[in-house]
Amino acid sequence: MAEESTPTQQIELTTDLPADLLMLIGRVTVVFGQLEYVLQLCTKRLSDLDFDTAMSDAEKLKNVHALKNRVDELFQIRSMDQGKEAEFGALIDQIEPLYRRRADVIHGLFAVEQHGRAIHQWKRDAKFAELADLANLHRDARDVMLTLNSITHPKNQ
Repeated sequence: MAEESTPTQQIELTTDLPADLLMLIGRVTVVFGQLEYVLQLCTKRLSDLDFDTAMSDAEKLKNVHALKNRVDELFQIRSMDQGKEAEFGALIDQIEPLYRRRADVIHGLFAVEQHGRAIHQWKRDAKFAELADLANLHRDARDVMLTLNSITHPKNQ
């Protein structure tokens, strides 16, 4: 009687991944740091608080969901224009899905499979690492961050 083999995924755990892949992972990481900073900064711009107090209060919020909601609440109070409020709400609603995509990247496994191709695995879902997916995530997060920064910038108020 032959022994049944257990299927295994043959991967190499290495940080020596393709440079273009590492660059895009880095760009995604950086732009999400910028997006979080702009969200925190919005609490200052949309309130009457001084910089240190507003940033300290924003940092105390437990997660991006709470921070996003606080920024949206402050914008609604300040705007008093239903059209602008709806536009801002649509923009801010893009943040949580972006953060879910970010979690897949930041908390996922990047490795090299047995034939030398880079793979990305999140939970049990493994696929070949697609540079276009990372580039699109970077672009989408950057666009939201830049628009949010522009809308709430004091010169545009």
